[in-house]
Amino acid sequence: MNEKIGKLRAIPKVSVEKSYDCRILLIEKSNAVTLVIRSLLHGAEQLDCDIEHRFTLEECYGELGRGGYELLILDASLLVEEADNSIKELFELSSSSIIVLAEPILENLAQRCLRLGADEYVLKRDLNNDYLTRVVTYILERDNLKRELVAAEKKAEAAQQAKNEFLSIISHEIKTPMNGVIGGLDLLCEFELPEDIRGIVELAQRSAHSHNRLLSDLLDLVSLQGGIPTFQRGHFGVGGLLESAIAGVSFLAESKDLVINKVVEESVPEILIGDERRIRMVLLNLLGNAVKFTESGEVKVTVSMKTAQELRFSVSDTGIGIPEDKFNRIFEVFGQADTSLNREYDGVGLGLAISKRMVEAMGGSIDMRSELDVGSEFIFSVKLDSRVTL
Repeated sequence: MNEKIGKLRAIPKVSVEKSYDCRILLIEKSNAVTLVIRSLLHGAEQLDCDIEHRFTLEECYGELGRGGYELLILDASLLVEEADNSIKELFELSSSSIIVLAEPILENLAQRCLRLGADEYVLKRDLNNDYLTRVVTYILERDNLKRELVAAEKKAEAAQQAKNEFLSIISHEIKTPMNGVIGGLDLLCEFELPEDIRGIVELAQRSAHSHNRLLSDLLDLVSLQGGIPTFQRGHFGVGGLLESAIAGVSFLAESKDLVINKVVEESVPEILIGDERRIRMVLLNLLGNAVKFTESGEVKVTVSMKTAQELRFSVSDTGIGIPEDKFNRIFEVFGQADTSLNREYDGVGLGLAISKRMVEAMGGSIDMRSELDVGSEFIFSVKLDSRVTL
């Protein structure tokens, strides 16, 4: 028996532990061949087949379009006079898997059918054994596994969507009253307070801001996990972008007597087109980390053009640095170089993971280099729609 066939090649012995119910449309002009196929498939222990027989293609075009069959078994001799595009259209019309039956003299035609969309071909000389049964069972089992995989993917997508919606709703519900708490604490800190009371209020203020940042990170993460976020393109200037980002970390930097230096290379146009808000979020994340993990020295942000359509940022510091063996965890969700930093410094390790996803969604990339006890540098680039110089 010829075990070498079309796409499937050697067909494994089938198991009788599973049985398959299937409707088969058999298009075969020979009554004798039809009787053999009915006998083989009806006699197979693992198959429960309902076989509909047609003699010509013309009889079943409507049925192919409506579907309802798991398998189409087609006599290759009915395709002898058909051009390739006609055969391809026929196969595309059918939503079923397709097996082509061929006399040895038409094996070349059967192989053409494989290239045009058929799943397999079987030579009619092999119909006197279990070969056809094995091919049919193999295809039905494969198609069943495909359906199970699609169902599992849809279930996983639905579960992910439900999780994202839950996180989004909960984060918003917590964030709304937290904004009121932060506003009240910020206002309270402007009053003259006894030192012991001021210390308590400032601790509550720092904790509230930390909590708010965490909620913002969670919302950003949910947005990115739900797919590529919607970006809002517009004109912006690098100078204003840097000033607003630096202002977001200036309070902490001043409390540490840190200097934040900024350098904008001459090649950077005054006006650019891109999503200023998203870029600011990434920059603010990196500046926040740089200030948080630096006790003395400076933080420096440099802006340049990587290419004519790609803006490049570098944020460097003279902080604690990162061990080389921890580099691969830095951009993971909830990943930090040292988990003890969660307690010593504010944060749970979401910022860099979100920054990486956001930068990649904007068509750019992010990288880092660091030396322990010397400092770190984070470099990222983002694609711009176009460049405008005023």
